[in-house]
Amino acid sequence: MLLQDKTAIVYAADVAAKAGRIDVSLNAASIRGDLQGTPLLDMAMADFMAPVETGVRANFLTMRGAARHMVRQGHGVILALSATSAGLSGRDRVYHRTGGFAVACTAIEAMARTFAGELGRHGVRVVCLRSDALPETWPPEAEAELREIRDYMNAGTALGRLPRIAEVADAAAFAASDRAGAMTGAIVNLTCGSIMDAD
Repeated sequence: MLLQDKTAIVYAADVAAKAGRIDVSLNAASIRGDLQGTPLLDMAMADFMAPVETGVRANFLTMRGAARHMVRQGHGVILALSATSAGLSGRDRVYHRTGGFAVACTAIEAMARTFAGELGRHGVRVVCLRSDALPETWPPEAEAELREIRDYMNAGTALGRLPRIAEVADAAAFAASDRAGAMTGAIVNLTCGSIMDAD
């Protein structure tokens, strides 16, 4: 942990030195969604904790590293990525068996709001983008195996489809821009309507 902590500090400092400043940070860290599918009753503690430990640690270190530079310069935007696992319906929790992945996504969203509360008066905004699954990232060799899952997920969205990578990227670009200058502490819903809540 200490080594990773020092590495994050050094990396952020190196980026700031080379670029002159850090204006936008996008935390696109893997949070081990590959461990989904096993019932909690049968899941090993290490497998449950893996998404939590990797996802929360990576996001915390990246957010904090960027935030320290942004606070000094009085401006910046931190973007985090989450997933629908943070707000699934009971039906979908039964189907997906998300293990520690849902806990990791929920923690990342809470952490983004906490950072937003602490950093806002320093001119730093924090926004979390919550997407549903992105089939473009699924391995082509698993197409047949994943078809049932994709059909189930498509049927559960208001738009009848899952989001595209380009749509997430467009939302990130908007959230990072001055046009979204009043947006902070928000969880941006990019789920194509698989989740509809107050956020």
